Amino acid sequence: MNQHSNPDIPDFKIEEFIMDLCLNDPHARHHAEHTLVSAGQKAVPILQETLLTHHNHMARKEAAKILGEIGDPNSISALVHALQDSNYEVRWDTAESLARFKEAAFAPLLKALRSHPESVWLREGAVHIFHQLQASSDFPGPLSGVVHSLKNSEPVAAIPAAVDAALKTLS
Repeated sequence: MNQHSNPDIPDFKIEEFIMDLCLNDPHARHHAEHTLVSAGQKAVPILQETLLTHHNHMARKEAAKILGEIGDPNSISALVHALQDSNYEVRWDTAESLARFKEAAFAPLLKALRSHPESVWLREGAVHIFHQLQASSDFPGPLSGVVHSLKNSEPVAAIPAAVDAALKTLS
């Protein structure tokens, strides 16, 4: 997804730009975001760590957005995990980023739903992602059953069977 990467940015600069994601200054955050996106895959490990462990929700939110823009499939697992973040903005931007991965995100997301059907935040994120993708022609039919189960009045009971059926069909 990131066509103009600059892997020559030194590691210590990447860490400085990560710190800038916490700033209240939107211009500084935008500059940091642009620079981190241009660093490409070199920035992915520290962005994943930021997304999953940083104390500042703004840094986690921006890390989610940047990972989606970079588009490295190795980020999908961290993004799926971040759908359970305690902050709504982080979860929203994480879902938006996961939707950018399209079918590459399906299996990890379905497996997370299978493992944690009780997670309201994970279910909400999945609904958002699937809603984003349903409008595209890339949306596979087997996921319709998962979407239906997520909207079910008893989703915790309905999700595992729907996920199993979708995974079996998508494999």
